[in-house]
Amino acid sequence: LYLYLVDHGGNQKFQISSKTQEVITAAQLNNALDEFQTKTTCPVVLIIEACYSGSFVDALTNDRQSLDRAVITSSDWDEQSMIESAGSVSFTRFLFRELSKGRQFDEALKTAENKLASDAFKQIYKKQSPQSYLAGLGDRRLGSPYAIADYAPASETSKFLEVNGEDGITIDETSPSSILLSAKIFFVTGIKRVWATALPPSYEPPSITDDFVTTDLSAVTVELVYNQVKNQYEAVHDLKEPLEYGTYTITYFLEEIDGNIISNASTESTEEDTDEIT
Repeated sequence: LYLYLVDHGGNQKFQISSKTQEVITAAQLNNALDEFQTKTTCPVVLIIEACYSGSFVDALTNDRQSLDRAVITSSDWDEQSMIESAGSVSFTRFLFRELSKGRQFDEALKTAENKLASDAFKQIYKKQSPQSYLAGLGDRRLGSPYAIADYAPASETSKFLEVNGEDGITIDETSPSSILLSAKIFFVTGIKRVWATALPPSYEPPSITDDFVTTDLSAVTVELVYNQVKNQYEAVHDLKEPLEYGTYTITYFLEEIDGNIISNASTESTEEDTDEIT
């Protein structure tokens, strides 16, 4: 049984429905899985994308003597889980991309963690540490090896993007209170969306203390719109008052129809962690 939970979370709590505010605790989920596995002897792989989801790992695995239950979470017990505002970037999105290629769970987990830590995403996701207990199921596979949609770094995609602010955009006392963002895209068809993140000089991922609260990334995420006259994607990003002076880090992203994500950012990932686009 593969069980995927994604929603708001708390310490050993997961919100099943935001409409009814129904919640399941780690103890309740553990009891339900125990009953299911006792009756069926079926192995279980549980994947949770939620804030504080790491608090479920020990609760669901500590008292088990067999190697028939794996738990993977998007964050540690005291951390938030970040999901890009349109859902294109998250830990479990990267994880399922790897699994869909036919990779084992342990391989897919490592690659997804590396992608969150790559230059394109680390500033926003650096306070997020996925957790796992793979038991004897780390070599299991899920999905088709023929699905190849992925995140690709600048080392493989620089020929696709020509962007404004690749080295950052500096704001001082004489600057306007907005930033012009633009990206020209070459040799890519089937574009679903183009967006950018504009991070102030002192940016740190926001900390949250309340259960069932989602971090809002909209303040640093900008959707770009295609300008047919200039043959480029562009947007004007209004800066928050009071203005913060210094260099803003600008990172551009492109998502193709098949789900492949391209970024202009450099990356520390090795070649084996990503699939080359040809």
